[in-house]
Amino acid sequence: MENMRLYVPLYEYIENQNDKLLRFIQTIKEQYKIKVIPYLPNVTKGAYDSYIVINFDKIISICRDTGISIGNLGWISEFQKSGVQVYGDYGLNIYNREAVSWCRDIKMIDYISSHEVYNDRAARAQEIDCDFVGAVPLMISEHFFSNKEFLDRKNKRFIFIKNSFENKSIIVQKMSNVENSIREKIVKKRCKKLRIYIE
Repeated sequence: MENMRLYVPLYEYIENQNDKLLRFIQTIKEQYKIKVIPYLPNVTKGAYDSYIVINFDKIISICRDTGISIGNLGWISEFQKSGVQVYGDYGLNIYNREAVSWCRDIKMIDYISSHEVYNDRAARAQEIDCDFVGAVPLMISEHFFSNKEFLDRKNKRFIFIKNSFENKSIIVQKMSNVENSIREKIVKKRCKKLRIYIE
């Protein structure tokens, strides 16, 4: 696939706090022609916003080379005014033509449509801009959970992942047969981009 991108959490990327992630980035950059893009989570309220404000100049100096993927409205103009290219993440809920037009008007480099688009019957019948496989995020919660996973009423398994500052929980669907899903999406060629979420 052309134009491959690897989206990595901004905090871990800037602060080099995750050795496993850094090794993975280095390996994948050596094997593939891939662009690494830091991303802001969809909810930054609290510790994450404070981190961005305190370290803004440092973040800008690094992200001028990479761009940044943003899933909430609050930080888009600040990064753009500082000369950083912005990619729109799924949290912006880009669902219809008007939202797409807005992305173009504010000169986003690229964007990912809302996850809900791909559950729409009309969307499934035609080519779509991006599809998803793996541990797709369901929601972000302000709460902590003592258990690590749960089953919903349809018997789907979900897991809880703590964010960078361990003050919020990201709820994602448990991955299963990801490789098969990737092959199926690529063979069908029904999407221009494929986004793979890993736990």
